[in-house]
Amino acid sequence: MKNKKMQAILISLVLSAGVLAACGSNNENLPAENVEVESEEAAEETTETETPEVSETEESATADIVEEAVEASEDEDMEKTVADYTAGTWDGTTYTNESLGFKMTFPETYTIYTGDMLKNLMGVAVDTVTENSDIQNINQEALTYEFMAMAPDQVGNVLFTIEENVQELTAEEYVDALVQTFDLMGVPYEVMQEKGFQAVGDNEFCMIGLMTDYSEMTGIEGNVAVQAYSVLADADFLYYFVVTFSEDTVDELGSIMDGIEAL
Repeated sequence: MKNKKMQAILISLVLSAGVLAACGSNNENLPAENVEVESEEAAEETTETETPEVSETEESATADIVEEAVEASEDEDMEKTVADYTAGTWDGTTYTNESLGFKMTFPETYTIYTGDMLKNLMGVAVDTVTENSDIQNINQEALTYEFMAMAPDQVGNVLFTIEENVQELTAEEYVDALVQTFDLMGVPYEVMQEKGFQAVGDNEFCMIGLMTDYSEMTGIEGNVAVQAYSVLADADFLYYFVVTFSEDTVDELGSIMDGIEAL
């Protein structure tokens, strides 16, 4: 498996393992001014540098390179990032996603995490795992955490995440690579439900159910989870649910996922 592809799949593993131990964060983003200052300094240095003389052949070659760069830039501009994703909406504990055409309702006893609160929570989830393993530099800029619905027992939950599909994976390829990554990392798991497809509104998500031992990965003894991964892929994004079951929420969470309605 290519390193970049593994990096994408590791994001799911980090979210799945770390969220079981995450409890909040005070992390702050680096100021954007740093980038602007560096750009200005670089511009000044460029202005002060003398421009060397070039031949007509070199000018022609340079023009070709510039044209190719412009074309590549235009192509990149057409690619969507998570900033272009249209988030769903909430009415109480009912979540509606117009772009994917489904809605789902959680019990009023569930705690719904969204926005900065969820981003901070997931930041701790990533830190929990990376501090106790060889996984480093997980790129969270390619992700948007849509929501987490947490059951009263603080274990059972549904996490919905959108990730830029930079590797142009199909949903099946993502699920296959997910399992391969467990194998490569030596993370013990047992298949609880074989890979198949699950209707979520009008979409068919590829899904698999696993019981996974994250103890060594997180450094937390007994960190075992029963989880279902459901993935949808298009040209721009990967959309996936990670459902973590506890003994008290198996039936309830199963009913919630089965009860997702098409719009």
